Amino acid sequence: MFIKRLNRYIMCTVTYIPKGKNSFILTHNRDENIKRAIASPPLLKKINGIDHIFPVDPGGGGTWIGLSENNRIACLLNGGHEKHIPQHPYRHSRGMIIPDYFEYSDFESFFKYYNFKQLEPFTLLVFENETIYELVLNENYIKVRDIANNRPFIYSSATLYSSEIRQKKQAEFYKWYKQNTNKELEDILIFHSINKYENYADKNLVQANEILKTVSTTSIYKKEENVLVNYFDHINNFHLKKTLEYKNVIPV
Repeated sequence: MFIKRLNRYIMCTVTYIPKGKNSFILTHNRDENIKRAIASPPLLKKINGIDHIFPVDPGGGGTWIGLSENNRIACLLNGGHEKHIPQHPYRHSRGMIIPDYFEYSDFESFFKYYNFKQLEPFTLLVFENETIYELVLNENYIKVRDIANNRPFIYSSATLYSSEIRQKKQAEFYKWYKQNTNKELEDILIFHSINKYENYADKNLVQANEILKTVSTTSIYKKEENVLVNYFDHINNFHLKKTLEYKNVIPV
């Protein structure tokens, strides 16, 4: 019973580091119930004849982060601006939102024609060419805005992290960003290792802390010529790299 209730607490931490013109590093800590079936590492999927890469949750077949060969990247956080009380039933899992987005030609079409009714609150970040879109679905409204692509940022899910902890993590991120001159992939992965859920867990949730962990980290390094994906499965101590070129995927 307790484990079932924890399903609504799935959350994550996302950071964005600009690396120059049309280049950046997007990194996503996935915090999950370790009793849940382990997701697959990033797989190559064909959607409308276009190559896509994303990990797959075996529970619902969805994902929390993905990219395509036509210069599109998306990642999702559960929850909107503030923590909500689930109002079941919902139409489908939020994990299907990114695969559904890839079915559309672009974000504008997705936002215009997609059915957002009866979905649990979420935050979707979409990277198309040199534009970053933030779409937040709350219980009573949906908001979309553009985000500057030349500034770093951090997101933490509101479903479990309190506003105080989110503010603390944000302050630590910007302090780290200012003090760290390199900000290369290895440095960012260290930051995400320090910022695993276990290090910020609410000590009052003793049972939750036993089964809620940062189960994986996915980092996407977008460059001019290709996109490098690093996937770390922290439960099985497994690391996978893939490079997405214009026409193919090359395991490294």
